[in-house]
Amino acid sequence: MAKEHNAIEIERAVLGLLLSNHHLISNTVGYISEEEFYDKRHRIIFATLEELASSDITIEIAAIINRLREKGQLTEIGSEAYIGHLIQSAALESNLTKFIKVISEKAHLRKVKYVVNQLSKDLDKEDVDANELIEKVETDILASTRDTAMGEFESAEEIIKKTIKNIEMRQTSSDLAGIPTNWTDFDSMTSGFQKGDLVILAARPSMGKTAFALNIAAAAAKNNSVAFFSLEMPKEHLMARVLSSVSYVDGYKFKKNAMTKMDWEKINIAQEQISNYKLFIDDTPGLTLSELMWKAKKHHKNHPIDMILIDYMQLIAGPKGSSGDNRQAEVSAISRGLKQLARELNVPLIALSQLSRRVEQREDKRPMMSDIRESGAIEQDADLIMFLYREAYYQKVEDQNQEEMRHQTTKVIIAKHRNGAIGDVDLAFDPSIGLFTDKIKGDL
Repeated sequence: MAKEHNAIEIERAVLGLLLSNHHLISNTVGYISEEEFYDKRHRIIFATLEELASSDITIEIAAIINRLREKGQLTEIGSEAYIGHLIQSAALESNLTKFIKVISEKAHLRKVKYVVNQLSKDLDKEDVDANELIEKVETDILASTRDTAMGEFESAEEIIKKTIKNIEMRQTSSDLAGIPTNWTDFDSMTSGFQKGDLVILAARPSMGKTAFALNIAAAAAKNNSVAFFSLEMPKEHLMARVLSSVSYVDGYKFKKNAMTKMDWEKINIAQEQISNYKLFIDDTPGLTLSELMWKAKKHHKNHPIDMILIDYMQLIAGPKGSSGDNRQAEVSAISRGLKQLARELNVPLIALSQLSRRVEQREDKRPMMSDIRESGAIEQDADLIMFLYREAYYQKVEDQNQEEMRHQTTKVIIAKHRNGAIGDVDLAFDPSIGLFTDKIKGDL
């Protein structure tokens, strides 16, 4: 016989306590909903209690019975006697929180069971699309997970204590508040990447977006667990770039018979260093938002994540089966989903983004917020928006000597910073090894 996930006796005990102690009703609001009660009679009674608690009506047994009668629901719960039966079953006040959690957990299990049963029915249909079915299941499970991960109100007293404690820690510590990059001026302006923040890194092609992201990931992975989603490039290609930047060996040499003995010595040292990085790469192409979120949460459960990077967000696919006619709306939904993921896992999430071609059509090629492709809600959702701008890219090659080409100045334009300063940071970029470094003061 299939197991029924319910706790009817506990439901009676909770309702009996609320009927006997009306002042406790307000304590349950936001922690449990009427839909989570298994017994229909209990759903009706709890909804009535919430309704009366939100009005100016004094909550008494007579008022509850009258309200049920007015709504034609008294017969649905059986009779007035059932109210008395619930009161006799009342739980101890000390058990209220524990019992509410039991009821919510049973409701969550019923939702999961429903999804599984629907999956079984859909599998028996003709012409079933496996990808669409997987997408639907993942979406339903994620929605169920969000229901049980609801936050709670905290008093100003508790929040201010935590806030003061954090401020005190910052005053007595030389460490940054967030995850550092080891770029001095950049870290000084941002205080590192902050937990729960959605960070957008946008640039035109060939500006070094992926190299910049890999530099961030490599610096962070020395002391933090980093998840890197590469929707464009195979993981082996990414690792070759990391190897080049860590070993200081020109990545072009990897593709031809040009490695020297000294190069191999550098490679071997770099391999040992990189092997100790807590860096995890997923290069599955064409991920949908729900698939990406599912993978991130699954990985976080096994290897708690401290930072997520995504290269790049416009390659996140729309829901399977969607026409793609309104891509801007899809990208806006993706932006909101990534912000939600950053908040849920409490990690900085850095998403790379393309810029529109209109940048190339202007005389001033310095990027602006409106240049973000399919921007929609991106500007609103992001906590930090930064652009990469390399003026040398737009100059004629004959105007630059070899040394200038190797150490091109890249401006990191911090255009939006919800909790800090905006402005430019100059970094030196060596394209041959894909490495960004602090720019030495006085360099052009």
